[in-house]
Amino acid sequence: MSASPLALPAPDMITEPSEPPLTLADLPPLPTPDGETRTKEERRGVLLVFLAVSLCVGLTHGLSLSLADELSGIAWWLIFGLVYGEALAALGSLVWLLRADPGVVQRTESNCFPLPAVCESRIRKGDTVLLDLQNVVDGSDSFCTRCLVWRRAGHGAYHHCRVCQRCVRNFDHHCGIFGRCIAGSRCETHYSPTISPPTTRSLASNSFPTSSTLFLVWVHFFLIPSPLTNNPPHRPCFLSGYENQSPRL
Repeated sequence: MSASPLALPAPDMITEPSEPPLTLADLPPLPTPDGETRTKEERRGVLLVFLAVSLCVGLTHGLSLSLADELSGIAWWLIFGLVYGEALAALGSLVWLLRADPGVVQRTESNCFPLPAVCESRIRKGDTVLLDLQNVVDGSDSFCTRCLVWRRAGHGAYHHCRVCQRCVRNFDHHCGIFGRCIAGSRCETHYSPTISPPTTRSLASNSFPTSSTLFLVWVHFFLIPSPLTNNPPHRPCFLSGYENQSPRL
């Protein structure tokens, strides 16, 4: 009795083995930030802050020493405490601004996958640069074809910074003074304690605490009588005409 022939599957029943899913290691490297521009902006911002702090501290220090005989101990220490506290806050904010994460969308399994079909096809072909592709929009979400991350709805405005070359959530702007993206928690640091000249909306907000502190101290000790001093106010010469009184030496 002869053996029956082995039954073979029909050609249309044969399936090709599916390709293994891509992992984070298979993705092209992230785009390189514009390091030269960032370094120039960072140096400019650091120099600006140190010059402003030195000017404010120096002027206040010199003013306090020149009035040492007229100010009580409480007033003297109050002036120094205000200006040096402001200086420390500015330097601390500067360090935070330069070192803290502004809210970069990191590459993770949940942020990167599933990849859009057009991106996955290009990556499987070995393409490492997808700059010619437009961002993929899926409902309220969008996929950045440069960072290869999904930018999920519900986390504020997203933007891909052309200098830092990263997608940032809750994006406000890229600061050309400090060379950092200003977003999320960095906004408060950038807009309040950091001291810098009032050249833009943000820089005007930065300089407000120091300028207002120095102005109030100046008004208090020069224009109106103070309970902290035993002498009448020390008016500068351009205000002496109000009472025909020359400034004391």
